[in-house]
Amino acid sequence: MDRPILVVDDEPEILMAVDTTLRMAGFNNIVTINDARDVIRHMEREIPGLILLDLNMPHINGGRLLKIIRKTWPRIPVIVLTGTIEVDTAVQCMKIGAMDYVIKPVEEERLIQSVKQALALEETGETGKKPLHQDLFAQIKNPAAFRHIITQDQKMHSIFHYVEAIAPSLQPVLVSGETGVGKELIGQCIHDLSGRKGKLVVVNVAAWMTMCFPIPCSDMCPVRSPVRTKPGPD
Repeated sequence: MDRPILVVDDEPEILMAVDTTLRMAGFNNIVTINDARDVIRHMEREIPGLILLDLNMPHINGGRLLKIIRKTWPRIPVIVLTGTIEVDTAVQCMKIGAMDYVIKPVEEERLIQSVKQALALEETGETGKKPLHQDLFAQIKNPAAFRHIITQDQKMHSIFHYVEAIAPSLQPVLVSGETGVGKELIGQCIHDLSGRKGKLVVVNVAAWMTMCFPIPCSDMCPVRSPVRTKPGPD
């Protein structure tokens, strides 16, 4: 690839880590920028083949910058770099047009895989045929975890990608939806991907609703397991 990979992040240590990882993987044409205000000016002088874009930056945040890039240079693939607390924002960016997101601190194998996929699509001209993020939603990292959910729907693939990102978190997860939509299946996927020992404990709260809960809870499935229980009333 003749055009450079543009890495944009206000943290020098992240820029160095990404630059080093890519160079060790054989990508030598790399430009790093630590001020979001310089990105558009640089792109007007030299159009990159791929952009790695941090979301949380001063002066111009990554989401706003992504909209500008998508409007002016719609064929340039963009991979979002995000902290774990910004996963919701990263998913929104993918709806705008980012093709993938990588969570910081950057996992080397994940970063290299995402960059290779982006460049392969860009070089073959696939970027002009359909939104890039649709191609990558099919590239689930741990497909075995979703083997019980049969779907070709792109929105479901985006949910799978999201589940993979949040599963290792220590924060509680609330899965909501109508009866029969598959809340328990998604809960099982989260548990399987979390790396936690023990089985997922499923509790049907419908029978307890009138006694324990002030609002209907039959259509909610709070997930975080394993669950510790103790005998007797609280």
